[in-house]
Amino acid sequence: MKNMFFALHKLFFSLMDALPEKIPVGGQAVIEGVLMKGPEHWGLAVRKPDGCIWLKAWLGSGWLKKGAWKWPVIRGFATMVEMMRIGMKALSVSAEISLGEEDKISPLEMAASVAVAIFAVVGLLSLFQCLFRNILRLFSASPIFGKIRWKESCAV
Repeated sequence: MKNMFFALHKLFFSLMDALPEKIPVGGQAVIEGVLMKGPEHWGLAVRKPDGCIWLKAWLGSGWLKKGAWKWPVIRGFATMVEMMRIGMKALSVSAEISLGEEDKISPLEMAASVAVAIFAVVGLLSLFQCLFRNILRLFSASPIFGKIRWKESCAV
């Protein structure tokens, strides 16, 4: 009985070793293609105007795995910045390949577009917070919402 248990135990763990490892992979659509990012690499597949598929893979950044970048909040911000950088590069490469555009986006134009996007996100978030507070303030006369204390920073 003991030998049978060890045989089943050995069989079970040998099957567990044979199962493929799950690798976290994410992706996003680009112009006429797809960007896929894994833990170590990221790749791009774009359809050319003649119908062929252009493929390329790059190594991921190693700086996210060292130093202060491993701390939770800082890691999240750094990962977001890295994904924006990769996404913008993939979009510009896919536009160049699929549309045959000769114009390149300068670093100044790229920085300006990212700054406008961040400003728009922060502005819309603040606006929606103020609107939501003012809508809830309408219900503050009710017994449920009457106990909520409101900050006057978003008073209209």
